[in-house]
Amino acid sequence: MGTGSRSSAMRVEVLRRGAPFVVYAIHLSNPLHETTFARQAEVVHRLIVAAEREELPVVLAGDFNLGDRSRAYRMLHDRYRDAMRSTWASSTYDQGPWIVLQLRIDHVFVGDDLCSSGAKVLPLPGSDHDALRVQLGACR
Repeated sequence: MGTGSRSSAMRVEVLRRGAPFVVYAIHLSNPLHETTFARQAEVVHRLIVAAEREELPVVLAGDFNLGDRSRAYRMLHDRYRDAMRSTWASSTYDQGPWIVLQLRIDHVFVGDDLCSSGAKVLPLPGSDHDALRVQLGACR
């Protein structure tokens, strides 16, 4: 995705009978030591442009390396709903001093055509991040 960065995204079209959708699996570079906040925002902008071209409902999920207090998070949240906010979801990265900030850098964003419930953060053995679990479906 980004020149000189380790950001990546994979687009997967899920052909679920009667309710197909597109998932972008995301890993963005860390703005503290792999890129800058400005470059991260540029990558997020390109991601939003690509997702808005989709005709099917879109799910953007993964390690965004974005705290919910960052400019790039707000760019995503202006267009997509943070599905993990359907309930209180704790930090997904509890290494070192970050636990004090209750920083959630892993996210699931959805468009207006999808609703979420039952969001949970779960331990993920072998990873320095926790896993996200959320139920998604058509809004009623």
